[in-house]
Amino acid sequence: MNIPKPIQKAMMYWCNNYAGHIEFLGEYEGRYAYTYNFDEDGIEIGFPVVYLLNSDNTVEEIDGFEGLDICNSFVF
Repeated sequence: MNIPKPIQKAMMYWCNNYAGHIEFLGEYEGRYAYTYNFDEDGIEIGFPVVYLLNSDNTVEEIDGFEGLDICNSFVF
């Protein structure tokens, strides 16, 4: 899947500093949701960070319990 440029730019820190990849979660409330999937075990500590791509190509960064809720909404 092609990752949109605004998402790549917003997640540049993760891509440059950690082994892993950007993962598309799905559509959430009319926006596309992405997160960073770390390849290394044990690196993820705390709440996930979710990036929402809006229709105008702006990116919203969500963390804390709200980020966790968004991730959990994609679990079947």
